[in-house]
Amino acid sequence: MSLLKTPITFTGNRLLDGEVVWLGRGGRWVESVELAFLAKAEDERPAAAALAAKADAANHVVDP
Repeated sequence: MSLLKTPITFTGNRLLDGEVVWLGRGGRWVESVELAFLAKAEDERPAAAALAAKADAANHVVDP
């Protein structure tokens, strides 16, 4: 497992009301950065990116 120099998270705007949201555990979008999922290892990034893309395609969030 290769650790990232800087952990990453995904953000977007919820299409329903425009609120800023962060990708949380299990693909749930949360309104608090404290609840955001942080990818700390390189192998966590693709799964998180896939969840963000899925939410974008389903019109739940925009520009994750």
